[in-house]
Formats: sequence, C-alpha cells, structure tokens
Amino acid sequence: MKKYKIIIAYDGIDFYGWQIKAGHRTVTGMLQESFKEVFGREIIIVGASRTDAGVHAVGQTAVFTTDLAIEPEQLLFAWQN
Repeated sequence: MKKYKIIIAYDGIDFYGWQIKAGHRTVTGMLQESFKEVFGREIIIVGASRTDAGVHAVGQTAVFTTDLAIEPEQLLFAWQN
C-alpha cells in the first residue's frame, strides 16, 4: 500500500463541511466518490483539519492509502470536477 498526501483548495459554498454526513454533499464524500469513479477503488481520506458548512479552504492537507501507483496528473483529473 502507498500513502499519498494531498494538499487541496476548494470553495465550500456548496458543501456541508469536510466530514462525511449521510445525505449531504461533503468535501471528503465528493473526493472519495470521484476517486472511485475514475480508479474503480475505494479510499478513505483523512484530513488534518475540518471545515464547517460553506467554509472555503486553501492548502488543506489530507492523506489516503491505496495499492495503486498514481501519478499526480491522474489525481488532478479525478478531482478537478
């Protein structure tokens, strides 16, 4: 397994915060879902911090592990939706 560190920025206006909440669009939920759509594998993203609903972030750090060898360009493609 490989551990990946990601540094992300997002406009939180359309999100119900960072942490997954059933029935709500969250940053972590969107990242995990789009990763699965592109790579066909599930991941669990762990953030170094959280944001509340509607809050923006610049430079937020998170990690995930996977058995895939992924190039940074592939992650950008998966997450620039």
